[in-house]
Amino acid sequence: SLRVLDNWDNSGVGISANAGLLYRPTQVLRFGLAIDLPQVYSFTQNWDTEMVASRSSVNQIISIAEGYGLLYQWSMMTAPKLKSGLTLVGGRLGLITLSHTYIPHSFAFALSREERYLNSIVDEELNDQHTLAVGSELRLGPITLRAGGGYTNPFQDGHDAQWRRSLG
Repeated sequence: SLRVLDNWDNSGVGISANAGLLYRPTQVLRFGLAIDLPQVYSFTQNWDTEMVASRSSVNQIISIAEGYGLLYQWSMMTAPKLKSGLTLVGGRLGLITLSHTYIPHSFAFALSREERYLNSIVDEELNDQHTLAVGSELRLGPITLRAGGGYTNPFQDGHDAQWRRSLG
């Protein structure tokens, strides 16, 4: 028989920051702006393999082999997200929110030398992304009804626009 045992060690670390501003000119109107700054990630992957060949007829291990994979490291940066929104508040009755998110995918890129070839692929395959959404909430005593919908433009080659809706 042959037994193969792969031991994988994957780890990563990342950093991100967000900032936002909320302006309420009246009791029923709120404007919001936010930015999710690009997230920077660093990944490390390492593995080793052990193979054991044994023979049951002699109840003995014939051969043991150990191999070590290459230590592989890479890093990347995602695109920032620019968000804006408008909320109309109807007191205790409910609210309606409109929002827009803009993601310029051309800002995302691989930082490590071995993966820089991916940058041109990202630039060719991804366009700027716009997501528009609307959500509402209606409070009827102990019952709250929520509904929403959204649209995302076809930002990836070969994929159509995405529509979402919810009711709860």
